[in-house]
Amino acid sequence: RLKLVAELSRGIARTANERIRKNRQPKGNLYLIEEPTIGLHPADVSKLISLLHRLVDDGHTVIVIEHNLDVIAEADHVLDIGPEAGAEGGQITAQGTPEQIAAHPLSRTAPFLAEVLRNANSPSAPKPRSRPTLTKKTKDPRK
Repeated sequence: RLKLVAELSRGIARTANERIRKNRQPKGNLYLIEEPTIGLHPADVSKLISLLHRLVDDGHTVIVIEHNLDVIAEADHVLDIGPEAGAEGGQITAQGTPEQIAAHPLSRTAPFLAEVLRNANSPSAPKPRSRPTLTKKTKDPRK
């Protein structure tokens, strides 16, 4: 379960809390999500990616700590941390768009991400479904 930062601050005086609520944008929350794809079926990973896009489209900031290359390929900005795990890691080896990471010579993620990006751009790759716009109220086509 995710908690909004404003919900975690129980000790703030009532007036300070009211000021925070007045200043907070209705659609400007920060979501920090760690490894959301663990245990998910690939079809559910696609649904998760759509949900993350929707959060960003609605004006939220989403930070995802993830190893799943499909999720990484959809990011606006990537921090590739390595070069190894544990004591051998912890350094930013590359940063930028997924395309920039895929071309980076020092990134251990680069060749794997490049393959995912190539496959996503191939003519035989399934095209992402367009999302219906919410500006007009339309009849449900299933009825």
